[in-house]
Amino acid sequence: MKNLLISVLASLSAIGAAQAQTTTDTGAARLTAEAKPHAYVGLGLGVVSDTIAGGRRANAKIFGGYEFNQNWGVEAGLAGFRTSEFTAWDWTPDTGYIFGQGQAKTTRAYLAGKYTVPIGERLSAFGKFGLSYSQRKTSAELRGWNFTDRDTGLYAGLGAQYKLTGNLDAVVEYERYGKRKVSGPKADVYSIGLKYGF
Repeated sequence: MKNLLISVLASLSAIGAAQAQTTTDTGAARLTAEAKPHAYVGLGLGVVSDTIAGGRRANAKIFGGYEFNQNWGVEAGLAGFRTSEFTAWDWTPDTGYIFGQGQAKTTRAYLAGKYTVPIGERLSAFGKFGLSYSQRKTSAELRGWNFTDRDTGLYAGLGAQYKLTGNLDAVVEYERYGKRKVSGPKADVYSIGLKYGF
């Protein structure tokens, strides 16, 4: 076990030393490994305020994209927000107030252009702009309610990424899915994640 730990630490040190080397500037536009066109995938965890569930909730996100060069790329993502439980109520002259359990689940997707600006050897900032699609399915035992809301709007994101290894980046970002939502998960989402480039 001790030998394995030493081997892992030695490997990590070798990776770090290799990444610390800088390329020689020849005066011409020279692509580094990160600047060459490549695809990537990632997983994230977003935090959003939910008026139905009450308070903030953490939800999973999967995303992927293609970077044409060091600056420009495209990205698509899907965020599956957990089911929110709520108490539904109605009133009629005959029965007065009646109550029942309800559920609501929101799923969001986006497609956006992405522009990245390197800040340092490992750190870079990015902005995204495109279109979003939201779908919320709501059901309740009360009177057999069952309906789906759909919304298409603008999508925008701002964030930063930090290179952990040659292919793996840590990502933090703020995202805005369409217009302000009257109920359910809000349009503003804060997330962290990991991105792996091929």
